[in-house]
Amino acid sequence: MGVTAAYVFAAQMVNFPVAAGVSGHLLGSLLVAVLLGPHAAAVVMAAVFLIQALFFLDGGHTALGANFLNMGLAGAYGGYAVYRTLAGPAPDARRARIAAGVAAWVAVELGAALTAGELVLSGRAEVARIFPIMLGIHALIGVAEALITVTGLSLLLQARPELVTGQGAKRSGVASAWLSGAGLVVLALLAPLASPAPDGFEWATHRAGLPEVSSPPLLPGPMPDYTLPGLEETAWAGAAVSLLGAGLMLASLGGWWRSRRRRPVSAGRVLAATPPRRIAPQLQLAMVLALAVTGALLPDHRADRLFVLLAVTTGWVVLSRVRLGWLLGRAWLLVPILGLVFVSGRAGPGSGAALAGPLVLPLLRAGISLLATAAFLASTPEPEVLRALRGLRLPSALADTILFAVRYLRVLGEDAAQMLRARTARSAGVGPLSLRAAASGGIVGALFLRSLERSERISLAMAARGHGAGPLAAALPPPEAPPLRDWGVLGGVALLLLGVWVWP
Repeated sequence: MGVTAAYVFAAQMVNFPVAAGVSGHLLGSLLVAVLLGPHAAAVVMAAVFLIQALFFLDGGHTALGANFLNMGLAGAYGGYAVYRTLAGPAPDARRARIAAGVAAWVAVELGAALTAGELVLSGRAEVARIFPIMLGIHALIGVAEALITVTGLSLLLQARPELVTGQGAKRSGVASAWLSGAGLVVLALLAPLASPAPDGFEWATHRAGLPEVSSPPLLPGPMPDYTLPGLEETAWAGAAVSLLGAGLMLASLGGWWRSRRRRPVSAGRVLAATPPRRIAPQLQLAMVLALAVTGALLPDHRADRLFVLLAVTTGWVVLSRVRLGWLLGRAWLLVPILGLVFVSGRAGPGSGAALAGPLVLPLLRAGISLLATAAFLASTPEPEVLRALRGLRLPSALADTILFAVRYLRVLGEDAAQMLRARTARSAGVGPLSLRAAASGGIVGALFLRSLERSERISLAMAARGHGAGPLAAALPPPEAPPLRDWGVLGGVALLLLGVWVWP
């Protein structure tokens, strides 16, 4: 549901020309109903209209009910009824395409008829004038809707036929996730190419001689008219808004679904829910470094492209199934960096002062690095991290140092937790400040001495087991050669980063 909502949102941003001076956009409600059923399609379309109205001020707050009826329910139930009648209970691929094309056209016409009827009931239009104009122009838009629906359905029949026909082998979740992410990026890159001509409803009301009536929004929106405050309206800004909106769809419907399906978690489900490795660890690490370096070195006059990098890393975090609590628990690492930037910005002209405040640019740059690192570490076990370092030709001594530092920090954290519990049990946490400071200092000193003793014991034990003959990283098996699909993903990210740098 979240993926289909993201696709519908991104596709609705791409207006296509249908006649001279007229454009249209995808409704998508029929396609969603074919994939998920009419009830789920109604929820998906409601999420799309809510996000559009509340975040982007598109469609209006008081028009939500009419938009949901005309563009959501008309296709989710009326169009789906036509599709089910023509397709039957178990359609083959050819019959499903034909039924979907006809039903998509009917859904557009049904929505146009409902809109015209509402204008007549409001007393602003006459039946004999508004109905022919609305139904005529939307008949052309319906043809485009049918073509897009049939094309999308054909692609799904090749990639995931069981979603449409209930037959065929299911593709792996990893492959489906990458295909979904790639499709959203393609739609986002098409958003700047949208036709600027008025859509069918605007053209029809103007042709019918209806006065344009608009009112200020009831609530402010963070990105009005699909723009990012403080940034120029560039192609990259439009693509970033498209990806941000798609992310909002995924987050809203994902959170709603998880809140409905809370169940006790067993040990087996914990193991089964461990995030799988998406691509080869050495390629993931290369992506982390590339995203972090690009975000850090982009000049200020290209700051709008940081939103594109942020959207890409956010998508990677979603695909890696990084838990929000795990991520927020590490976001505090950004606080000292932003504090230093803020202090230096007040002392002199800061690098981020040109973009809606002195902290926006540093926050974007640091957030890109944090999200990319989180996506890598949350889905990659420690041995694979070490093999990834070895795969990037990192010296073995440095790789060993990094591995032991990570493991030893965990051991020290456990020892510190035990000492704090002992301090609490002995009531050392109460009393005057001097007593508490002395107890805390004792804990720090004891932890330091214990770490030295433990490191000596570990060194002696490793020497007794023959580990002194060579570095630990060299003893591990070399990383496997990444498959062609992983190289394709890395190549796509490289092309995106190259475009961020060289696109005018």
